[in-house]
Amino acid sequence: MEVSDTGPDLPQIQHAGLSDEGGRGLQPINMLCRRWGSSRTVTGKVVWAEQNMPSSVLAERQAVVRCGRKSAVTSGRRRPRPECLGQGGSPNGPESGRPA
Repeated sequence: MEVSDTGPDLPQIQHAGLSDEGGRGLQPINMLCRRWGSSRTVTGKVVWAEQNMPSSVLAERQAVVRCGRKSAVTSGRRRPRPECLGQGGSPNGPESGRPA
């Protein structure tokens, strides 16, 4: 993920006290992300973070890439791949992850 703003200061991990109203923004990023960083731009800065994706999300993304809007062409007509079909042979069935 990546966010940008017009502020000139690069972020730093703060050690906020219990009653402080700010200074905690990077703590969850630092704990949850594989790595993060920032850099100055002409208009301010960019802060980025990389997370590991759970295998279930990776599998779903691979299915979208594989099944997406592209389908196999057979005998001059388009037909979805069998592994892309939900229940009842519908490409938008309940198991497809897309609304019917």
